[in-house]
Amino acid sequence: MDWWEIILFVVVITPIIVLWLGSVLDAITRQDLSGAMKVLWILAVLLFPIVGSLVYILVRPTVIVPQTNLMDETWQGTPRGVTDMGFDETRQTTN
Repeated sequence: MDWWEIILFVVVITPIIVLWLGSVLDAITRQDLSGAMKVLWILAVLLFPIVGSLVYILVRPTVIVPQTNLMDETWQGTPRGVTDMGFDETRQTTN
């Protein structure tokens, strides 16, 4: 294996494989897709690896996960569920 093949593999083949695997795994784990849409996207990505992956990434809606603001609880004292020893799931607070 000469160095041109190594460069080709590292620069071209590896990113294509990562894009392909990422698209398949993302389609499988998406919560907002129905079962039929998951199957269609997975088939499209498997049958047409490069084009299917690129189309999937381009048309995929961005999902914004709401994050809780810990500063709101910090201003009111110790955040709920946090003790001196760490995280405590059993601690109940009354507000």
